[in-house]
Amino acid sequence: MISRTVLAPHPPLPPEGGNRLTAFIEHGDWNLPTGDAFARDFRSPADLSDWTFEVSTDEAGLVTLNFGDVEAELPEEFGAVLLAPGGEQFDLVSNPVVEWTFDANETVVFGLTVGLMSAEETAAGLPTEYAIESLYPNPFNPELHVRVALPEASRLRVEVYDLLGRRVATLADQSVNAGRHSFHWFAGEHAAGVYFVRATASNGWIHSAKAILLK
Repeated sequence: MISRTVLAPHPPLPPEGGNRLTAFIEHGDWNLPTGDAFARDFRSPADLSDWTFEVSTDEAGLVTLNFGDVEAELPEEFGAVLLAPGGEQFDLVSNPVVEWTFDANETVVFGLTVGLMSAEETAAGLPTEYAIESLYPNPFNPELHVRVALPEASRLRVEVYDLLGRRVATLADQSVNAGRHSFHWFAGEHAAGVYFVRATASNGWIHSAKAILLK
């Protein structure tokens, strides 16, 4: 039976309007008063958000992850992609039901990306190169959205520096799956001017991009 489902590391706050995507994780032998499925809400507070969650099983067998009516629950032009081990990727708008075979006492880590994306992005699969794909909006005031592409799993660090080379914010310092990852910097307490977003991966890749904060 399924023993647990964990959302990690920190679920975001719900956005205005309550936009959310609900996953129902099912197993025929899971006997609960509410049925044989566990529901988990994923909420997207900005244009693109990424989460990692675990599904663990005590017994070997097929487990179904059912994301319901994804297209109806997401805003127009939003997409949802599930990233499975080995780089396998599922477009949840086209098919919200994913089946995965588990070994006994196995824990599988899945990635979930929800946000504004084109059909080409959804179908493109994993990135083929490391990149800071976008800083949006730019110039910005006061929140900047940073999108980083990784072709393989990595330890990723995303930092913000001012013109004097001082680090003013750390947006991420964590292990992430291959894929596209979004981070957010709220710069309300910082002075207007030019800043540099620097992304560093554990394989030695480093890239910086310029962002302008207006007041």
